[in-house]
Amino acid sequence: MEQPCFPHFEKALLRDRMRELCRVHCARTTPAGREAAARALLAQLLRHPAWKSIRRPVLYCATVSEAPTHAVHAHCLRHKLWVHLPRIAPDGRLTLHRVGPGTPLVSGAHGIVEPPPDAPGVAPCETDFVLVPGLAFDLSGRRLGHGRGCYDRLFATLPAGIPRIAFAYDWQILPAIPAAPHDVPVHGIVTPARGLVPG
Repeated sequence: MEQPCFPHFEKALLRDRMRELCRVHCARTTPAGREAAARALLAQLLRHPAWKSIRRPVLYCATVSEAPTHAVHAHCLRHKLWVHLPRIAPDGRLTLHRVGPGTPLVSGAHGIVEPPPDAPGVAPCETDFVLVPGLAFDLSGRRLGHGRGCYDRLFATLPAGIPRIAFAYDWQILPAIPAAPHDVPVHGIVTPARGLVPG
């Protein structure tokens, strides 16, 4: 029988473990606790030096087990930034779409909330910041995603220099994460308590 290839085997085991921890954390977190985390993450993100000049950010709609992003969405719309959200295409790629205060969001692939099919599409070169989800991160910026490669493929289409910043709870920062050659690191991680953790 063919043996699992390092680091994919290690990542699969770690991914299972982090998903279980996310489920436990989700079950233990009250709505008030989640709202406090959302406010803390927004406050920490606003301190990021790159954020001062951001006008066209790519955000995402967090699931209940992820660090919340709704406060960032509200802030961006309130300040009239051009908010872009990803949508999972049938071939697994992420396409980017502009959304506004009245844009109805829908449940898409894997139960992820995303823009509707008729939301205006935008090219990656039209963005200037990407907020990134993940199961875990390390201090070198290595990221453990859900294993579909959607964000790695998106990163490959972005112009050089666009900040890739992750949102995470503090317990999602690990000493090290195994990486494959195609894995693209983030430039930093924002957590509620530690603030910006360099990537």
